Amino acid sequence: MRYNSLMKKLNVLIVGGGIGGLAAAVAMQKAGLKVTVFEQSAAITEVGAGISISPNAALAIKALLSGLLIALISEIGRKLPTVGALVASLPLVSVLGMILLWRTRPDAENMAIHAEATFWYVLPSLPMFLLIPALLRSGVSFWIALIAGCAMTVALYLAMMNIGPRFGLKL
Repeated sequence: MRYNSLMKKLNVLIVGGGIGGLAAAVAMQKAGLKVTVFEQSAAITEVGAGISISPNAALAIKALLSGLLIALISEIGRKLPTVGALVASLPLVSVLGMILLWRTRPDAENMAIHAEATFWYVLPSLPMFLLIPALLRSGVSFWIALIAGCAMTVALYLAMMNIGPRFGLKL
């Protein structure tokens, strides 16, 4: 009897429908075996061990995702400057930040305050994107234009932090 025909006739029984049992069942099915999984629980619930990520690993994943976004924007911008600008203007980092914040603190009011404050802090950063091109077109070096844009943004942030609460903004 050939190996393949023997494999098709085998019926494998797996006891336990946890991560290991289900992974083994999927692998054996892909190999052509007939698989039956036995699980004593009537319902699927969280019990026993699970897959977890340590705080340091989670921080590393966050850093990798942020770095990936920056590299992606840089590569797109190198070939297609306006498309790179469009991708950079998308609130990807803000959305990712809100997802990660929600996972660690699923509090609707806290998220509402965070999202609203993000809006008010974006506004002072916008003039930088007009100042830098104006300085570059007038012959100022990139690094000086960037430093000037960043300095102006910091000054506008400080002004927003000082003036915003006077108008009832939670910053």
